[in-house]
Amino acid sequence: MREARRALLNGKDKHNYRLDDDQIAALDAIGFKWDDSTVASHDARFFIKVDELNIYKQKHGHLTVRQKEDQSLHDFCCNMRRSRRAIILGKGTRSKLTDERIAALDAIGFDWEVGASSSVNKDFFSRVAELKAYKKKHGHLNVRENDSPSLSRFCHNLRGTRRAIITGKARYITRFLIVG
Repeated sequence: MREARRALLNGKDKHNYRLDDDQIAALDAIGFKWDDSTVASHDARFFIKVDELNIYKQKHGHLTVRQKEDQSLHDFCCNMRRSRRAIILGKGTRSKLTDERIAALDAIGFDWEVGASSSVNKDFFSRVAELKAYKKKHGHLNVRENDSPSLSRFCHNLRGTRRAIITGKARYITRFLIVG
């Protein structure tokens, strides 16, 4: 209704549903709100969910909401993670997940990865620490197979993953999450 009226007011009568004066009057009579405050209401709902998450964290000590505990909050968390992954991979927009929203979730310690990917992330950062130590010892990051076979494979896989992202050949990232 709002879109139809907006199209009518703007002289763009291309909307699928046309409103006449009687229909507008009938909607006015029942107190229909013509201002489209969906953006404000989306923001309000988002920050209400963030508050709910914060309360959940205070009660449980973590933000890994299980589906059986709270379906709505679980779905919200999944959607936020999915939106962030899509943005990172260049397949999404920031319309749902703005910098302000990301900051609000970061402020309460939101875990952008859970489950297996979370442990992979911890493994990733421990590997980065190994690389830092390697660089301190050797002065470079070209890890040779003879020095550390495992660390050398890690670097090889990391470079391949990054190359696939840059060339657009990566459909999704299974082992590493690389930003920027």
